[in-house]
Amino acid sequence: MVQIPDNAELTYKCNQCGHMFTSSTMMSTGASLTCPFCKNQCKPGQCEIIGSSNEGH
Repeated sequence: MVQIPDNAELTYKCNQCGHMFTSSTMMSTGASLTCPFCKNQCKPGQCEIIGSSNEGH
């Protein structure tokens, strides 16, 4: 499991188009995620997991 700071949320970077998106489903459950931009099916180990700030700056 990726450890992220308290002021961050899990964000996934699509391995096909590079867009970043959040999801209520965690990829660690073995489920694939669909990129909302290009509709690529991100399977665990394909899309990069990033901790991004959830503060409204």
